[in-house]
Amino acid sequence: MKNHKTYRLTVSSPMGDQVSELHLSEDGKELSGAMTKGADTAKIENGKVDGDTLSWQMPIERPMPMRLHFSGTRTKEIITGKVKFGMFAKGTFEAIRHR
Repeated sequence: MKNHKTYRLTVSSPMGDQVSELHLSEDGKELSGAMTKGADTAKIENGKVDGDTLSWQMPIERPMPMRLHFSGTRTKEIITGKVKFGMFAKGTFEAIRHR
């Protein structure tokens, strides 16, 4: 059975904070969904759930083509963790669930 949730995602990057909407669907140990910002949408790939630990990858095209690697921990309505921007840099993220 799938569990759908929507979050306000803030990624702290070398270019400053980037805010978007994150849609997550859990089905057992599988995680799917997408991130949307304006007209841009990036789909989650290789999403995994292990208890309260979530991880996924996401290819993006802007501001430049790269693959983002997310890993975080869920506590009630919030997911916090780290994100790797391709091979270039690292940052953090916070996703707060919409009510």
